[in-house]
Amino acid sequence: MEGKEAFSKTFKMLSVAFLLVALLFSLPDVFAKDTDNQELINQLKAARQKLQVRNQMLKVNQFQLKEKSQQNLSQLKHQSQFHVKMNSAIQSISEEGHFMNVQKSRRERSKLSPLFKVTQETLNLLADGVTADTVEVGAAPILTWTFPTGETQATLEVIVDFNKNGIFDSGIDTTIFSVDLEDNDIYDSDPTAGFYQLDMSAIGEKDASFINIIWDFIVAVSSGTEEEMVSISFQNLSTIYSVSGTVTDESSNPLPYIVIIVEDAEATGGTEGPPAPGVSWITLTESDGTYRVNVPDEGYYNIMAFDHLGIYPGLYPDPFLYENQSVMGDEVGFDFTMVQGNCTLSGVVQDDNGNPIPGAEIYVSSKDGPIHIDLITDDQGNFSINLMEGAYWIGVDPLSLEGYLVPPGQEIYISEGETVDLELILYPTDETISGTVYLDDNPIEGARVFCWHDTYGITADETDENGNYTLNVKSGPEGYHLHLELDFENFYVEEQYDNIPAGSEGIDFHAYTVNGGLFGYVIDSETSDTLMDVWISAERMDDGKWFYSGIDWETRQYMMYLPDGNYILHAGAPGYDDYTDSSITISGEMIQHDIFLEPKTLPLVQGVITDTAGNPIPDALVVFDGPWHQETMTDENGEYNLWTEPGSYVFKVFAEKHYPYIEYDVWVPEMGLIKDASLTPLTQFSIIAGQVKDESDNPVSSIMVNIFRTSPAEFYYHKETDDNGEFNFHVPNGTYVLDIWSDFQYLPVHIDTIDVQGDSIWLDILLREPAGAVQGIVFDSYTNRPIKWAWVDVYNVDTDEWFYGGTDDSGRYYIPLPNGNFEITAGAYGFIPSEPIDFTISDNTVEINIGLEAALRLPKILAVRDIPHDQGRWVRIVFWGGLDWDEMPFEGWSVWRIQTFKPIDQLGDPYAYKWDFVTYIPFHGDTVYRLDAHTLIDSNAYTDDTGEYWSTFVVSGHTQYGMWDFYDSRPEAGYSVDNIVPSVPGNVTASTSVEGISVSWEAIPDEDFGYYEVYKSTTQGSYTSEPAFKTIETNVIDSDIEVGNTYYYTVVAVDANGNKSAPSAEVSLTYTAIAEEGKIPEKFALYQNFPNPFNPTTNIKFDLPEAGFVQLSIYDINGRLIKNIASSNYNPGTYKVIWDATDSNGLKVPSGIYIYRTNVRGKFTSSGKMLLMK
Repeated sequence: MEGKEAFSKTFKMLSVAFLLVALLFSLPDVFAKDTDNQELINQLKAARQKLQVRNQMLKVNQFQLKEKSQQNLSQLKHQSQFHVKMNSAIQSISEEGHFMNVQKSRRERSKLSPLFKVTQETLNLLADGVTADTVEVGAAPILTWTFPTGETQATLEVIVDFNKNGIFDSGIDTTIFSVDLEDNDIYDSDPTAGFYQLDMSAIGEKDASFINIIWDFIVAVSSGTEEEMVSISFQNLSTIYSVSGTVTDESSNPLPYIVIIVEDAEATGGTEGPPAPGVSWITLTESDGTYRVNVPDEGYYNIMAFDHLGIYPGLYPDPFLYENQSVMGDEVGFDFTMVQGNCTLSGVVQDDNGNPIPGAEIYVSSKDGPIHIDLITDDQGNFSINLMEGAYWIGVDPLSLEGYLVPPGQEIYISEGETVDLELILYPTDETISGTVYLDDNPIEGARVFCWHDTYGITADETDENGNYTLNVKSGPEGYHLHLELDFENFYVEEQYDNIPAGSEGIDFHAYTVNGGLFGYVIDSETSDTLMDVWISAERMDDGKWFYSGIDWETRQYMMYLPDGNYILHAGAPGYDDYTDSSITISGEMIQHDIFLEPKTLPLVQGVITDTAGNPIPDALVVFDGPWHQETMTDENGEYNLWTEPGSYVFKVFAEKHYPYIEYDVWVPEMGLIKDASLTPLTQFSIIAGQVKDESDNPVSSIMVNIFRTSPAEFYYHKETDDNGEFNFHVPNGTYVLDIWSDFQYLPVHIDTIDVQGDSIWLDILLREPAGAVQGIVFDSYTNRPIKWAWVDVYNVDTDEWFYGGTDDSGRYYIPLPNGNFEITAGAYGFIPSEPIDFTISDNTVEINIGLEAALRLPKILAVRDIPHDQGRWVRIVFWGGLDWDEMPFEGWSVWRIQTFKPIDQLGDPYAYKWDFVTYIPFHGDTVYRLDAHTLIDSNAYTDDTGEYWSTFVVSGHTQYGMWDFYDSRPEAGYSVDNIVPSVPGNVTASTSVEGISVSWEAIPDEDFGYYEVYKSTTQGSYTSEPAFKTIETNVIDSDIEVGNTYYYTVVAVDANGNKSAPSAEVSLTYTAIAEEGKIPEKFALYQNFPNPFNPTTNIKFDLPEAGFVQLSIYDINGRLIKNIASSNYNPGTYKVIWDATDSNGLKVPSGIYIYRTNVRGKFTSSGKMLLMK
């Protein structure tokens, strides 16, 4: 085991040892009593004040570390759930016993003397039959007491006896946990009424972890008005085997209260979970810095020391640990020196006006070591700490401050001897964004609205009973991104909010449930195999909305609920060419649409998985998780191979009897990759085993059993049952879930919370065959016609299980079920879902026919658009025809124009105006209809929403039941334009050249082109009315610039008649191509960018030993060009170019991994990776 891994392992074990928590809470008073070192007393008091923050942030940091690795919208959504998760973490900490404040106040409320000696009067409290018990470490004392007359309840508290005098000393000794007990409850092992007997190990592993620590304790029991105490001293083991040493600082001064851990190197509990009795032993150094720990037998042991209590900030042990030390007797000399960190992290926390923020709590967590530090900013908002070289997460604890938006934490790397100075900006909230969430036009309670800002940070809120939400935000020029989440999937949201200003009201979400859409298989076109690891998306052509889906592992199909419309369907899978189909129309039905993907040649990833001794590991599960998820198993030689898309991956290896191996940011290039891994064998493992049988008690072989560790860290594995139906997993300690799916031959199996801590568990699993079924027809209750592709849901009211089905082309459904009591409901697009129907399965098949009432679908105008490149007075109307009460298209549609020029939001009652008949369109089998219609007035190219240039239309759907049976759409408006303006210049780019900044663009195709105007600014989005350049060419060189400044450009096309196009997309560039002083380099070189990770800018440095044309480009992880940041001839020298995390259009790019690549034409090519983290 490497030093850092061992140290990290020890930290994880210690984090659940409550004694250490108690020490941090109590040590100041101990030192105040026993030493005159006032400086140390002050340090300890400060540490005591930070106790609760430390314990909370240990869990909160895990949430942040996990969330910072996410890149897409759904992952940003999880980031915005940060506050919710923190509350959950704090609650779980409280439930696990971290309630020192409550316990201390209880002790202070005691009616007993503050100097309380152990007495035995009324309760007759005893530990192992005596009032002062001495036991070996790891033993569990037996407590007994008698309840006072009339009492049946008691409170038990465990207290650290710091000065080991067997007496409770107020202000020195501290409660580490307490528990309320009742006569003859589950912990009482004596059934005698009024008498309680407690085995201390029965309270639970976490609350009883103090028995594994060499120290003295006091146990207090109070019942009614009585309270008594006994002392328990946990002594070293009575053996001849021990380890000992001294802990000092660099000046040889002894350091008391350093935590020492000695663990059995061959029987430890692994990297997760608390130390088990008999495996690890914990103590503290004495006042002279010495320690001694007895171990049970000769063997190999790991000895570790560190300042877990935070008494000596900035000091770290040297060495980290003594690993695999042979103990044959009384072994001495395991000394540690606490040395200063070899690098420094400092910084300031301030608001966006530069005002310091005192009292902000900073967390610093090492990525691969034991360092978890909480700092508090001083009166000037400053903080500073010495650290050891390494990678860290740092950020501001959102719990420590109110009224601020807190950006996510950031990752930094500090090298030896380096000082990193950070400026952490927090943004005070001064505004709100509010609105209402509607589901099917009704307010919905409990919907979650997430809100994040690229600069300020994140927040969230949940709707109240009226569907209202309020988000606390900061005002500013840039808006916020909002996202809605509900507890089910078959809905879509009309609105997409991406730039909402602070202070906005009425930011409403209208979500609608839908039942139409697509489903089907994704199939390899060559092998006809069903593909599972795929992505599917649909783009609605009418308005550009996107919808997404994946594969259901039960049905092996995708299912995508979609509102009516015309779609472009996209799909892809690792190893296959992307798929596109633009002929999809959804009109109220679920349509089966199988997707056939063509295989393509992909990079081959291969390697060998071994243990630390170099022995191959067969049957190891190898996972590459990134752009695609790929997994495979190693063969008997430990070898594996798989094909995947190029990109950045998380490389994971899971094998029985070994710790998992996880490596981040593994780059798979197009030419393939050889990637080996070495796994550390488990020194202690758990066994999850069992047998799978059917209901005839016959073993079921060759069925896949899946296990997944839910805590404390990821471990995933699966295997098939053998000929006897048995399975056997040798796994790290933790909590697991087990799942079995069998393609509906049997009912599915799911087992939650399988907890193993170095032990074995046997599971007898019964696969149930369906006992019966429910079947029938879903039909239209008005026409009695069967409804195909209706959904049918069945709920087992006895077991809280759900079973799902649907109707075929004839409207029939069939769902196998176990015996029990059930409720069935059905629904279909265009129909109102049915009410639940109760039924019972008792080895029979029940026939239930379900009638649905149709819900008429009004016609809907999708768009009223100007017809481009005409002289006005015409618009194009696009509308969906809707469905009548028979779920059939209307027979025809009349189109009407309302006689008003008002915009739609000022229209009011449309029936208050006169209507002009435009045209009639008969049914023609289309889903979406288009027509060109006259307007009454023209607008111009620059009409805003307040001008009265609008034309408003209504479409009426006519049924077969007569001339008066028609239904109107909602009004929609648009305007026509008589100005034929030039095309907008496209693909505008800005790059560094020797002469200055080169701005280029593509020529427009317009025949009446006149010239181009190029506008320049040093402020984003703000330009003067006069252009900086006029040209007929497609590029200009701007030499009027200064190094270090950022310049913004936009291009406008002007035609021969003076009509101007809209401005092009804005581009920007920070002019930073500076030749560094010094001699000419000897060879070409491209250096690692700095800083990395970065936000918002980073430096890219390269060497040119000779003159040449240099192109420095930025790509995303999929190889798409983001921006050329240098493209010019350069003289020999060393250059630095700054990238400001924008694309070629000047837009900010999202967080993620990017590739920078330099190409010196014909002479040199190189690339590197960098991480943008916002």
